Amino acid sequence: MKFFVVLLIFVTHCSIAQEDYFSSENIADANGAVEILNAGSYQIDFTGGPGLFKDFKPYPELENAKEKNSLFFKYTAPYDCRMTFNAFTENQKVQFFIFSNQTVNMLSDFAEGKAVLRRSVNNPTDNSIGLDYVNDANNLIPLDIKQDETIFIVFNSLSKNQSKLNLTFNFEPIESDGNSNSFKKVIDLRASDTASSILKIAIRDSETGYPVIADLNLKNKKSSRLFSGSDFMFDIEKKDRINLKCDASGYFFSDQNSVINGDSSQTIIIKLRPISKGKALKIDQIEFARGTAELLPGASTALIRIKEFLLLNADVKIEIQGHVNDEGKQKPRSESLSKKRARKVKQFLVKSGVHKKRLTVKGYGNKIPIYPNPKNQLEEQANRRVEIKIL
Repeated sequence: MKFFVVLLIFVTHCSIAQEDYFSSENIADANGAVEILNAGSYQIDFTGGPGLFKDFKPYPELENAKEKNSLFFKYTAPYDCRMTFNAFTENQKVQFFIFSNQTVNMLSDFAEGKAVLRRSVNNPTDNSIGLDYVNDANNLIPLDIKQDETIFIVFNSLSKNQSKLNLTFNFEPIESDGNSNSFKKVIDLRASDTASSILKIAIRDSETGYPVIADLNLKNKKSSRLFSGSDFMFDIEKKDRINLKCDASGYFFSDQNSVINGDSSQTIIIKLRPISKGKALKIDQIEFARGTAELLPGASTALIRIKEFLLLNADVKIEIQGHVNDEGKQKPRSESLSKKRARKVKQFLVKSGVHKKRLTVKGYGNKIPIYPNPKNQLEEQANRRVEIKIL
């Protein structure tokens, strides 16, 4: 998945005074820091210079760190978290320093020498550095950051080479009293909080267990309603069948059917899988007639859900993977048929408004069956499928 970095515009001055420090937007200066908005991978070019100001001067502990070719990054924690990262260049060694704020104004703290130096690597022995659970001279222990705390991450190249800095950041939520509540948005639609039968629906990140604020469509025979939240409470009046469709930016969608009883309370937990490169999602409802690329009735509903998922996550590109049920060695016909099935899905998505450049197709034939030795028609049908993989 593609993640965003806010890049501030470079400015140059013929003559620069100290009072201009707070108006400088050079990426090699503190005020031009690149703001990290999400975990993920980034690639930034070194400028080949130290910026417009001597940012290290207020810090005696950085006396031996000559500011030759620097890059500044800023991150403000939306919740208590633990940061790890890896940074590397292909042909040079890079120092790094991490500072945290003392007051609400991180830039003033840094300029006045009041920011706290939390981590530093002055003498890298390799071109790969970072924070990791496995420590050595180039990789220090992870950094815990409190909610609303701001940090500066400074990289300083030991040469003036304008090479690329490759970065991967990860921010892991830290369990603490009440911390997970900052992720919640509770929607209570009960007529009374004393009702005997309650339907509770909780949407959670499948990897962290934390609440996820998402769009929830709840449908039964009589109505279809859309809500936005992480935790929902409804009165249960009678036995009913419901369909739940859940979407959140940055996650695979989730659909499920449930039967609720009118005489007892019930909790449904929807676990959403975060999107990341290489992850695949099997779409159960996209099925094909035996030996053909003809979609079976009911496939359009699932295809619409893929379209909605792609429109909600506009930067995601996917590989549409076709599979067939064909025992024995791989045959050219099987691979061709599986690719036709993937193309059939692509055609639907393109006609629905998804740009074709976001979609690639691949036919795997019978190389990756769900059931290598299917025992019945259901297992055979399961092998005739389409999956999507995040690129």
